[in-house]
Amino acid sequence: MKKAILGSLAVLPLAAAGVLAGAGAATAANLGIISFSSEGQNPNTTLTFDSDLLSIAPGDGNAQVNVGGTPSGVFAQGFTQAEIKFTDLLLGSTPAGSPVFLDFGTDDDSSADGLDVIKLTSVASKYDFLGGNAFLTNLGLTFDGIFESQGTEYIATGSLTFQVDQSQADVEAALESGETLGLPGLTFSGINIATAEVADVPEPATMLGLGVVAGSLALSRAGKKNKA
Repeated sequence: MKKAILGSLAVLPLAAAGVLAGAGAATAANLGIISFSSEGQNPNTTLTFDSDLLSIAPGDGNAQVNVGGTPSGVFAQGFTQAEIKFTDLLLGSTPAGSPVFLDFGTDDDSSADGLDVIKLTSVASKYDFLGGNAFLTNLGLTFDGIFESQGTEYIATGSLTFQVDQSQADVEAALESGETLGLPGLTFSGINIATAEVADVPEPATMLGLGVVAGSLALSRAGKKNKA
């Protein structure tokens, strides 16, 4: 397939945060935010994408990213980098077994120890177009997951962002025609927002049980009123 040239991207976490907030993902709660970027890491890392799949290939070594800014809330643990463990994001999918997507740490060793991770639970069905001009387009791909750290799990949502040296119309046409876009050395960035502890989110079975109990109480009270 024909490949189009992608430009490097400094950082787009603010745009990504806007997409997440606009989608309502972060409106329930904000327990912490962490951003990351591949800038300054393995220059042979390749990001390619088409209408169905976004892939990150490390080239040689590991697909590492740097933690940027000041992580807050549950992410404020001194993380300086992370390793990308799950590299093929199928759009519209629910990855089996919730595989580890990002493994956070403070150095090369701790960013691969599996102790502070983002597990991937779902990937958006389409890319977000985040603006640009006649010569470049900013894109993002949102995903949902679980941040697991120190024995606690948190509902999390995130986004990967990158930049293409083409207009939005050209990018849309390329995706519609089945082209694969990508180039080694592409810089991409991302953001994750924790929204709730998993323990605070009722399981579907629990909600069903509560509904049955509530229904039984309602019938019981109605019966007592009829007898009266």
